[in-house]
Amino acid sequence: MLSLEEEGELPAGFTRVRRLTGGWQVSFPMGRMVNYDKSFTLECTFRAETLDCRQLIFSSYKGRGDNSLMVEVTALNRLRGWIGGGEKFDMESGLNQGQEAVLTAEYTPGSYRLTCGDKTGEAAVTLSGQSREPLCLLMDSRSSANTFSGMRISLCAFRWTEDGETVMELVPALDTAGVPCLWDRINQQALYNNGEGAVEWT
Repeated sequence: MLSLEEEGELPAGFTRVRRLTGGWQVSFPMGRMVNYDKSFTLECTFRAETLDCRQLIFSSYKGRGDNSLMVEVTALNRLRGWIGGGEKFDMESGLNQGQEAVLTAEYTPGSYRLTCGDKTGEAAVTLSGQSREPLCLLMDSRSSANTFSGMRISLCAFRWTEDGETVMELVPALDTAGVPCLWDRINQQALYNNGEGAVEWT
């Protein structure tokens, strides 16, 4: 399981925490576009705190439109994956409420695979260029409140690789002021919630 607990160091004054938990109006923009001219892998260790409503794990502008990307868990506990503006997966998630799981999205030009635990789906996808918006973890703040208002997900770790090179590696932490953030060990910067919702930590 992707944990990153023992790898790397945090800046002086930062404190490592196990997970950050948020829901509607909590969004961590990563400031990086999805590049479909390269192979990439997105790995996210997370925990679904509720399973009776839609849970958005990551997205670029709600997962709709040209060259967009989205992965969510539906209210029926199914995993849905959108890429390039079209829905490619609707499959069993295998998730249990309150149990950590690893979600892996793997793309190579011509193919897209989504894996959660022992559940896997694969589809033929041919795209080029970049997503029109940077990728966000949890909510894109422009998503509708009545669709995702009950969601609660905990983030434990995230890794993004392109053509085999790690370009982002995020772990939950508290900064020197005690503010929850995701520390990027590759780019040496903290990512913060830019939504209006509260972020909890454990």
